[in-house]
Amino acid sequence: MRNRDLKLAFQLSASLLEHSSYHAMTHHFLDVLRALKGVEKVVSYEIFGDIAKRTAEINHHHEFLIRRFPQSLEQAQRDDTYETLQRVLDSHDTGVHYLVERSGPWMSLDVSRDVKPRRIVLLKGKLNGYNMALVNGLFAVYANQVALLDKKERDELTSLPNRHSFDLMLAQVLDFYSQKKRLPENRSWLAVLDIDHFKNINDSHGHLFGDEVLLHFCGLMESTFRYSDFAFRFGGDEFVIVLNQTNVEGAKLSLERFRRRVENFNFPGSAVSTSIGFTMVDPRKAPSKLVEEADKALYHSKATGRNRVSQYSSALEKKRLDNDDVELFVDSS
Repeated sequence: MRNRDLKLAFQLSASLLEHSSYHAMTHHFLDVLRALKGVEKVVSYEIFGDIAKRTAEINHHHEFLIRRFPQSLEQAQRDDTYETLQRVLDSHDTGVHYLVERSGPWMSLDVSRDVKPRRIVLLKGKLNGYNMALVNGLFAVYANQVALLDKKERDELTSLPNRHSFDLMLAQVLDFYSQKKRLPENRSWLAVLDIDHFKNINDSHGHLFGDEVLLHFCGLMESTFRYSDFAFRFGGDEFVIVLNQTNVEGAKLSLERFRRRVENFNFPGSAVSTSIGFTMVDPRKAPSKLVEEADKALYHSKATGRNRVSQYSSALEKKRLDNDDVELFVDSS
């Protein structure tokens, strides 16, 4: 390898280490791959389960297990690399693999060891020997960084993104809407959830039992909400969902569906329920204000009997200035 080629390899590897978040690093990694001579296409996925679902199914309430990266808040389109991805899922695991498809040569870069969700990058194109070696070297650095950043950005128990990840994602969602001249009919909604009487569960059965409840609860979240929604664990028994590409009726339906699934699930030892509060994501408001609104709706759900969904009403909040007795929330149950 020539000195200048070796120097470039080191520079590109070092550039991956400059990014402090998974999202930023992956964007940069994909850009580096796209810039290589011979590369025709690069796509990236996050895999949440073993059964692949077509993106054409997004309007049905199924268990969505594949998410394209970067996630767009625009209405999803049919993914023309689905069949190639399916063959990778069926036949390969961690590492770099070469595929010969009808459409041409592909490489799959699979990060599945010690991480959740599984990350796969598909690269189409004819690369020379140097660039193939470069891709292998860059992937090794990238895969290692994914594992390290996951420890910082994901909750250790549930593997859900943590509050730090939520802050980054909400900023991106707000930026998406702030650039729109006209806000779309289908919007994003911020929901805060917690498990009713979770402290009593821990006190009565112990923290190991409480952890098992949390894991079942997260499993229901992953199987109820769509691939285009984002789930986070704030800590303890508090979780956040960002619902995307839906109107207020769709948001209520989705959250109510989850509430019923929790209520009817056979948790070990005792029945479990959840209280939920949600608000519309408004790009004119600060992230802290949106969380505050959803939190107020959550506490309304808890104060009025728990095991229910409440929507925060900003319109009614204005009336509160004149009348403290005016209701600030809309009970969605």
